[in-house]
Amino acid sequence: MADSGTEAPKNIDVYELLAICFEQITGIAWVKLGFQPDPVSQSLSIDLVQAKAAIDAASALSTLVESVVSSEDKSQLQTVIRNLKLNYVAKSKEQAELGPAE
Repeated sequence: MADSGTEAPKNIDVYELLAICFEQITGIAWVKLGFQPDPVSQSLSIDLVQAKAAIDAASALSTLVESVVSSEDKSQLQTVIRNLKLNYVAKSKEQAELGPAE
């Protein structure tokens, strides 16, 4: 086959894929915490159970990726997780003060 001048696709790098998953799951965590609108419904709502699951998953993914990224990127990953956890705690307290939904 003649060379068409295009590069062959590169192999999937697992760490790049994990980083993409990290970005996606942290985005979902912010949606579930009620800080960003749901991309489908465009509404804001809080689902702390799903937010916690997303934060826990993001934390696990960051642990896997930290070993192959720069110290600056590692610090950024840790900052994102810390911010999510702090906001989760704040939203949990807020929801507790409001009481059960009617």
